Amino acid sequence: APMSCIKIMLGKKQKLRASNVLGALTGEGGLAGDDVGKIAIFDHFSYVGVKRASAQHAIKMLKQEKWKGRQFKCSLIRG
Repeated sequence: APMSCIKIMLGKKQKLRASNVLGALTGEGGLAGDDVGKIAIFDHFSYVGVKRASAQHAIKMLKQEKWKGRQFKCSLIRG
């Protein structure tokens, strides 16, 4: 598959939106907009699709991010 899946341990209950995830990856993260695929946000976690070549860079960038002043966990699910 051309895309990898990243699980982020934030969701609707923490007021996370797809635009926040996209902004973190493309703005400060330095990824191109077409490197990011579908974003699914559930109550307590979220999934984001990222191109395989950019997956490790995306994980590294997300681990440096903070959401509302707190660190959060993220991990590579597939890829």
